[in-house]
Amino acid sequence: MHRGSAAEVAVRAPIYYGWRVVAALFVVGMMVYGGGLYAFTLFIPPLTAEFGWSRAATGGLVSIFWLAAPLTLAGSYFIKRVGAFRLVSAGVLVEGVCMILVGLSHSLTAMFVIRAVMGLGKIMMAAGVNLQAAVWFRRRFGMALAVCYSGWHFGGLVLAPVAQFCIDQVGWRNTSFLLGALIMIVSMPLLIAWGRVRGPEALGLMLDGGVPDDSLPAEVESNEAGLPLLRTAVFWMAVAVTVLGGVAYGGLLTHEFALINEQPIAHSVAGLALSLTAGAALAGALVFGYLCDRVPFRLTMLCELGLMLGSVIGFLTFDSSSGTTSLLVSATAFGVSVGGFDTCIVSHIRKLGTARSFADAFGVWYFTFLATLFAAPIGVGALHDQSGNYHTALQLMAACVAAAMLIVPIMSAGQIRNASSSR
Repeated sequence: MHRGSAAEVAVRAPIYYGWRVVAALFVVGMMVYGGGLYAFTLFIPPLTAEFGWSRAATGGLVSIFWLAAPLTLAGSYFIKRVGAFRLVSAGVLVEGVCMILVGLSHSLTAMFVIRAVMGLGKIMMAAGVNLQAAVWFRRRFGMALAVCYSGWHFGGLVLAPVAQFCIDQVGWRNTSFLLGALIMIVSMPLLIAWGRVRGPEALGLMLDGGVPDDSLPAEVESNEAGLPLLRTAVFWMAVAVTVLGGVAYGGLLTHEFALINEQPIAHSVAGLALSLTAGAALAGALVFGYLCDRVPFRLTMLCELGLMLGSVIGFLTFDSSSGTTSLLVSATAFGVSVGGFDTCIVSHIRKLGTARSFADAFGVWYFTFLATLFAAPIGVGALHDQSGNYHTALQLMAACVAAAMLIVPIMSAGQIRNASSSR
């Protein structure tokens, strides 16, 4: 009996093949981000206890994870030469091997070098994941990207408690070996099985699962009279929104636990607040991914930033009153906004142009985002050191988010005018 080709099978399949790719990317993000960042933060207390390193030094091992940000600018260069699949695969292998090397390290210098290389692995993974999603999706890109990003938060929910249990049972070194092995063993089989296809055209499909049809319009380069994305005002306004919102995103996410612990509140409540933030981030990515594909960007982004502003104001209230209700509501709202923030902006950038122009634009956007995430916690910490509390820092975060909300309507208006003039 004749068996159909892979392309014929893909066309007949009830589920678009791109969702298989997204499932593989969900697992990759869960392991790389959950193991390399969330779970690694649990190593700080045992590292401090064993080596006597300061909290500033061990905390720096987490921060240096973001110092590979400039390399995102070269992401499209490598993607064009090696492909997104190879880039993601290399990132997984780098992350897994380095996690094993962490368990073999005995010096702070070596640990910093390993963590910097792990940051490179994370950058490779993230750049490849976003481009692979862009290659397979356009109309449903928001949901596809949200599923990929939700894997990162899901990894934190799953791997952080697993890592803590293992540290308590077998020590941090053996836990590092285990995490490194799991990152590679869990990620690579699905990635190899479903992530090697270069795009829907290789299977005789179109973006989002359509069948080739000459009557369907091709992707346009951008909505601004055909200009590449990096030369459009709309893109740079998106970058400005990213920086302003990123001040609250990075600053509050890093200092949330310290802010809570400055108030007379039970440790169980503080732990619940952090869990709510992580769980809400997972839900937020999916909810906003769904909305990005169905609701105009202006409304979705204003809703996202409104949640972030409300959460910052809620933490300001908590900082003054130590109220449990304001804390838990604010922690939940902040988590939802964290999950939806990059999903909203990246999905909007993707819809401005083609998958090819998106690769260049994403590198610039992601560099800006990571640089903001690196700088914001430092600035928030400096404001705290000067004033002795987080009140001034929270006011600054609220002002930045409010400024971002003022830019969003201008972005949408500019996009509509340019789209009309290009017809």
